[in-house]
Amino acid sequence: MRYKKIILLLLLLPITFGGIYTFNSLSPDKKIIIHGKTIPYDDFAHMENETQLVVIGKKIKTSETIITEDPEVDRIIDAYSIADFKISKVINNKTNKELKSSDVIKVLELSASQKNALGVTTTFQYEDYEALEENKKFILYLDESKSDPGVYIIGAVNYGKIPLETAEKVKHDKEKIIGIHNQAKAKYRKEINSLK
Repeated sequence: MRYKKIILLLLLLPITFGGIYTFNSLSPDKKIIIHGKTIPYDDFAHMENETQLVVIGKKIKTSETIITEDPEVDRIIDAYSIADFKISKVINNKTNKELKSSDVIKVLELSASQKNALGVTTTFQYEDYEALEENKKFILYLDESKSDPGVYIIGAVNYGKIPLETAEKVKHDKEKIIGIHNQAKAKYRKEINSLK
């Protein structure tokens, strides 16, 4: 009799945990906003002059996700990801690196996602930054990281990320950012059209 209870318990455990996992994986994913201060560009000319690298290309994949927790206070203190970005066209290069079409560079994104043991995905994002969509064209205004050479940071969060195939997804300074993006698209229309 005792063995029957143990066998029954062993059979029910996977079903119970599987049910909990399925229920939680159907739960809506969570988004946590990390607040901070961004130093915006004054205008399009300011963005053009201040950034080291301007490229057109596509995100291939997220190659690394970094989420750092402080165990003493049990909270996230840092969350970002590194994307592999394939260059289609180098528009402006003030770095000391030789970059060309088809090169893949590392781009730091101010967004990171993790899936917990129950299947719920939590996305941590800085202000209203949305991660680059894979296989969609963007113009990126970038600066090389001083602490991680070879990794590039998008200028002023959303200012330096210009979608060419998707809608703008900004909330803060929306009018100003979209105005700057439209100026960039107009200036580089020839380069954008040559990639179609």
